[in-house]
Amino acid sequence: MSGYHYNGSFRINSTIGKRVESIKVYIKRLKKDLEWRQKKEFSNSMDRFLLSKGGNIIKQGERALEEIGGIDYLGLIKRSMKQNEICLGRTDQGNLRKNNGIEIGNIKGLSYNLIEEDIYEYLKKIRRRVISPNEEAYIERYIIEKKLENNSKEYIKLLLEIPYDSLRQWLRYSEGKRNMAPDDYFKNIEEISKYENKVMKQGGKNE
Repeated sequence: MSGYHYNGSFRINSTIGKRVESIKVYIKRLKKDLEWRQKKEFSNSMDRFLLSKGGNIIKQGERALEEIGGIDYLGLIKRSMKQNEICLGRTDQGNLRKNNGIEIGNIKGLSYNLIEEDIYEYLKKIRRRVISPNEEAYIERYIIEKKLENNSKEYIKLLLEIPYDSLRQWLRYSEGKRNMAPDDYFKNIEEISKYENKVMKQGGKNE
């Protein structure tokens, strides 16, 4: 949605630019974490996975962030702020229904943000369920319907190249945010890697 002004009691927060900034923070912390693990002796499955794959996870994120910096990302932010764009937060079928128009079930996740973030969240959910989702077709249709420009398309595609869920799972493990055994963290990140690495293999960028 865009051009939206709300005067009710429900406060809508702004998350514009927070995803990219959070990814930068994740990568900075996890580079230090990987360096620390490389100096120690670890034997559990999660540590072995990180020592083997962690470097590539970080490189994938860094590469996409660098390319985002070259597509007028600040221009996207300025447009979003100027047009008061709002993202739904939840873009799954459980929260959306088509009647005479699109009906939203829960507005708890609403925030002022780039409207590109909604299709990104939607495609991430599809990627978890579909073996080979036609992401290019979804993105093209979204760009046309929202009357967006090519830099928006590139931003969405680059976000999808970032192994965001792997980075987040790794950070949770490194900070002990969940009461889980290392093997459980490993099972989670192994499943995450399966769907996140698909786009890298399809695009020929995987190392």
